[in-house]
Amino acid sequence: MAPRFLYYCAYLLEEKRKGADSHLKPFLDILPPECVDFPVLYDDETLAYLKGSPMLKEIQNIKKNNKIYYDHACEQVPDYK
Repeated sequence: MAPRFLYYCAYLLEEKRKGADSHLKPFLDILPPECVDFPVLYDDETLAYLKGSPMLKEIQNIKKNNKIYYDHACEQVPDYK
């Protein structure tokens, strides 16, 4: 079973897809278009600065789990890809 937050993420993505027809449009419009300062989104060059840090292992674990969650979502909803 997927973590509860995955269902919320899927719901928000669906509402974003609806565009102007979404009742959440005002909320979605104020979200940043990118999340570049989120460690799990860092590229390998930036992650290299964390070599030897316990944070690097934590980020790798989060990335691994996110891949599992994504694969699970794609199995449940093929259009999710």
